[in-house]
Amino acid sequence: MNYKDRILGGVPLVKKITLPDGEMGGEVCIRRMSMQDRSVFLSWVEEMPQKGAPGFWDKLSEIGARKLALCLCDEQGVLIFDHNNKDDMASLVKSVSGIAGKILGDEIDALNTLSGEAAAAGKSPSATTQN
Repeated sequence: MNYKDRILGGVPLVKKITLPDGEMGGEVCIRRMSMQDRSVFLSWVEEMPQKGAPGFWDKLSEIGARKLALCLCDEQGVLIFDHNNKDDMASLVKSVSGIAGKILGDEIDALNTLSGEAAAAGKSPSATTQN
């Protein structure tokens, strides 16, 4: 196999996460974002209104659901949700608890080397190494 085929044929990095109280079946898988997914996510973050501005909390929930949709996957790394599907996003916002959302959000940030500050600023920390 040549280098190009090896690079383009790679399987996404998948990590299994255990959630408390058996939520979401007890375990879910997340995957590392592709370059395109990461750019899409960061563009959403850049569009966030200032904290306290009208619509801030709704937008925060929407971005959180979309971030989950970009990373929740099966064990082979195939995404489960479509971040462009309004029904999928509404289901995630309604069914994922605050605790599970926080745990998954933190795990996704770590897997994708997005610190809370960098994610809020729409930037990737340059000094952070990938897992």
